[in-house]
Amino acid sequence: MSREDVRRLRRDLRQLLRLLGVLDREEARCCGLSLAQCHALLEVAGSPGLSLSELAERLLLDRSTVSRLVDGLVNDGLLVREASPEDRRYVTLSLSRQGEALVGGVERSMDEWLGSALCTLAEEERQKVFSGLELLAAALENAASRECR
Repeated sequence: MSREDVRRLRRDLRQLLRLLGVLDREEARCCGLSLAQCHALLEVAGSPGLSLSELAERLLLDRSTVSRLVDGLVNDGLLVREASPEDRRYVTLSLSRQGEALVGGVERSMDEWLGSALCTLAEEERQKVFSGLELLAAALENAASRECR
């Protein structure tokens, strides 16, 4: 692979991240949440019963940071933290009714925005986007696992 190809990919990814970051910030701001809080709620919504450690891993944050983040969301009535009946040290997370309503609004808004972008592409082009993103994600995961050895 040429240096130019790598730099083009990095440039294109920065542009994509900037565009998605603007959307994320606007979505989080409209709900009165930080971007980290919004991401935490979306992760828990997708995997109810997630543990603090699992959430920290998914958000790529340390456990103490996620613990403080979760404390705030619990205090705001958006998350419910429950100790496992089998092991009281194991805590699971789920959305409260208020959290479900908030996440539902964010999801609908994001679906509309991305849907309007995708509808400008032909079906074949959309499939290329999906395939390309899957390939890139797999390649990045593969590279990350090799580096950690």
